[in-house]
Amino acid sequence: MARPKRSHLSELDLQALIDEVNEDNDSDYRADSDIEISEDESHSGSSSIDLGESSSRLDLDLDLDPQTESERPGPSGDGPDHPDEWTYDMTGIGTNVRDFTQVSGPTHPLDLDAEPIEYFFLLFPVSFFDTMVTETNRYARQHPEINQRWTPVTVPELKAYLSIYFYMGIQHLSDWRDYWSTDEILNHPFVSNLMIRNRFEEINKNFHLADNTANPDRGRAGHNPLHRVQPILDLAKNTWPANFQPGKNLCVDEAMIKFKGRCPFLQYMPAKPTKWGIKAWAICDSKTFYMLDINIYAGKHDQLENPDRPLGDRVVLALTQQFRDKNHVVYFDNYFSSLPLFETLENNGLYGCGTLRTNRKGFPAFVKDPKCVKNPGDTVRMRKGNVQVIAWFDRRKVTLASNAHDASDTILTRRARPNTPRPECSQPMAIKQYNLNYFGVDKNDQLRQYYSIASKAHKYWKYIFWFIVDVCAVNAYILYLLAPGGPRPKLMSHKEFNLSLVRSLAGNFTSRKRMGRPLKRPAGHELTRINTKRGQRDCVGCKEVGKKTNSGKAVQTKLECLSCGKALCRPCFETKHQ
Repeated sequence: MARPKRSHLSELDLQALIDEVNEDNDSDYRADSDIEISEDESHSGSSSIDLGESSSRLDLDLDLDPQTESERPGPSGDGPDHPDEWTYDMTGIGTNVRDFTQVSGPTHPLDLDAEPIEYFFLLFPVSFFDTMVTETNRYARQHPEINQRWTPVTVPELKAYLSIYFYMGIQHLSDWRDYWSTDEILNHPFVSNLMIRNRFEEINKNFHLADNTANPDRGRAGHNPLHRVQPILDLAKNTWPANFQPGKNLCVDEAMIKFKGRCPFLQYMPAKPTKWGIKAWAICDSKTFYMLDINIYAGKHDQLENPDRPLGDRVVLALTQQFRDKNHVVYFDNYFSSLPLFETLENNGLYGCGTLRTNRKGFPAFVKDPKCVKNPGDTVRMRKGNVQVIAWFDRRKVTLASNAHDASDTILTRRARPNTPRPECSQPMAIKQYNLNYFGVDKNDQLRQYYSIASKAHKYWKYIFWFIVDVCAVNAYILYLLAPGGPRPKLMSHKEFNLSLVRSLAGNFTSRKRMGRPLKRPAGHELTRINTKRGQRDCVGCKEVGKKTNSGKAVQTKLECLSCGKALCRPCFETKHQ
């Protein structure tokens, strides 16, 4: 089923999240994303071209003999007395669906007086800045040859660093250096006053979330391709569901993280708007678009359970594990749908609803028959146990499976379109509910891209980091809109919310040097650049303590003491002449 065209959500649309985001409306079924693939590929574990494990989604015209009306098994002998066979008898279908009794909504203690930064820190805790500070400074120490002038980063400085990225997500420029431009048109005083460009570049170069030396080399046992972002992935898996209890309806879908560089699990999906990137499987609350969990697809390195099952099954079962026995209904597209998945979900205390591919095993023959429904409103149903399969015709044939709905119909009311009169027709309730509840991941992705902090970088793991920070900001905004205690006097727009994050993260920090009491050094001792043709010399201080580069060579520096004439890196200069 195709994703809806992306359109900018108005402020009224966002405000509607507080009361009822998805009001019942009879939108047309979006069917142009039902992409057919070969039978082998439908269980191969990939919906895209994995550059290293090649597989792809292909459109195939299946030349199948349609089942005639006379060949259809009648209800006699195929009713509920034979639950393991497909039958047209829909008696009692959907009547054994258990009620959803969970209380949904925010679970945090904040009230209407809370600031946006407080909502953000629910999902991206202040304590995680300590982790970033530790690992960034560790990486700088591990590479002294490129960090001779490195000054250890602090928590306020990293908050200011992240603040600049949020600012860049609001004020887009093609080159990040232009934010520090002296040109009066390009210059952004907020950024240039907050942090000097060279310091921002230094932090960019050394920014890390984990110790690289703790991850075995590629190809060795225990290697984790997501090691560099594992801390923030674990953070998201803890904080996102901890602050929000979802409603009855959930949706599972993929979200592409745009990237076109070197990555061991890079995906190429020619039919998608984002053709190159990193695939993330996500689960969202269908009503509020709040993202509850993600799994990054790492190709052959993925660690999902049930390796003997198709990838689609494993993804849905992994993302819904924390919601078992709560009677949620999970909506997904035809990439995930399989008969064993519906059965497993029901055994786990969940229900499923999703579109079908015509070549999925185990489903009745009419699913493959292109002529079983011909006119708008035509519907054919069959059941096997508690799973019903529906073929419905609107503008073309649509097939869907569900164990969460009954066999009732509703009237599809169409929006008025000039010169294109189309009569009303009946529509299965399961398809109507699918249209209302499937697009939560797309909506969250839409909100994320409005003010994304992603910037150009060579390392794929940074794009995953930016993706998670973006989702934290979007989820924080949704929590702000849904805050308990009644309606707010005035709601912030999404842009105003992010601007508030910029101000709060920046605080009073500045890396600009200010006039003050001079350092207590002997007169005349001052660092200056080495004025030689070579431009570098061995650092005297490092040589005295036996410090060398990773390759065993002497540490070199471009600086020397103006008074002593000794070549000294900045840390050694501070030590000797403090």
